Amino acid sequence: MKFKSIIFFLFLLISTLSYSQENIIADVKIKGIKKTKPTFIKSLLLSKKGEKLDSISLDKDIILLKRLPSVSHAYYQVFYSHDKAYNVFINIEENFTILPQVNFWTTTNSQFAYKLGMYDYNFLGRNITFGGFYQNNGFDSYAINFKAPNLFSKKWGLALNHQNWKSEEPLYFGDKTANYLYNNISFEVLGLHQINVKNQIEFGVNFFNEKYQFLSGFHDPK
Repeated sequence: MKFKSIIFFLFLLISTLSYSQENIIADVKIKGIKKTKPTFIKSLLLSKKGEKLDSISLDKDIILLKRLPSVSHAYYQVFYSHDKAYNVFINIEENFTILPQVNFWTTTNSQFAYKLGMYDYNFLGRNITFGGFYQNNGFDSYAINFKAPNLFSKKWGLALNHQNWKSEEPLYFGDKTANYLYNNISFEVLGLHQINVKNQIEFGVNFFNEKYQFLSGFHDPK
């Protein structure tokens, strides 16, 4: 019994010493960013000031950062600070996130068409996608899109979309054809939830109104 008591005491002593010797994060410093907000980056990280220094958590943080549209590359460095406390440096290389859209084409009825748009995939430095486009294919169309995956927290966000789309579409009545102006006006609100770094769900509502206006071709007087 005495021998077992000694073994148990040594086990408790080793466990206590191991716990007391855990390395702690003294501070997390974000380097290399110009547009992205440091506070936003820190809000996404598992590794935080005062927490245990854990290479697994740091690796997960780097994977998450690399999946952001605003980040082209990321890596971390750890430097000793004092008394088993370490500074963590997160080094980030940013992407250029303001991207234009310019397209030209000819429709099936030989109408010259073009589309001009602009999207910022790191709006306000917080991983928000915001932008829209204007399109003319003989008719005026436009869209405005807003998507903030981390608007409310690390895992919860919001998307808002509005579109007014117009195009000339054929409708068939047996062997006869008529051309109609198709107009779809829609408003969409989506909740965004990130389950993990690979999976997320979107849920919400979409309100839309469709209209057809006769342009040319077969016309049924009925």
